[in-house]
Amino acid sequence: MSSLFTGQVISKLRKSEDADIRRAAKKVYVKWKTHFVEHMERPMIEVKCDLKTETTRTKARNLLCNALKVEVKEIP
Repeated sequence: MSSLFTGQVISKLRKSEDADIRRAAKKVYVKWKTHFVEHMERPMIEVKCDLKTETTRTKARNLLCNALKVEVKEIP
């Protein structure tokens, strides 16, 4: 939400003069907050795969990064 400035928009809408807009913005905020908290408490899942799958995945990531002209970063 923060990378898209959605949080700022929702905050402004929560201060709106229109009661329906305030109510809807609050509902969105509460749902987002609940979703965020629930997902932060979950442990990271470790995914294991065979060498062939890992090689294919690495090649695909490299091709996509080259096509998009972005730097290849290691994923933990």
